[in-house]
Amino acid sequence: MPKYRVIAAMGITIPAGTLITGLSKEQAARRGDLLEAAGKGRHIARANVGFKQGEVFGLDDEAPKALWQLLEPVEEKAAAKDAG
Repeated sequence: MPKYRVIAAMGITIPAGTLITGLSKEQAARRGDLLEAAGKGRHIARANVGFKQGEVFGLDDEAPKALWQLLEPVEEKAAAKDAG
């Protein structure tokens, strides 16, 4: 799944029920109480989950449309370096 970088200065909030992919171990650990493991590096948000400007992760294509204007696509090599 493609990865995206948060470009919104105030960060973003991913709503509960959204499938999130490509989190680093550190990103997942910081949000452990808010995420449910869905296997193969995927997590489902149990509650609203915040991400700061510059954080990189993947999203399900069915994520709310309002989120897409707050994200920019990231190449895989850059995503691996920036995750966390």
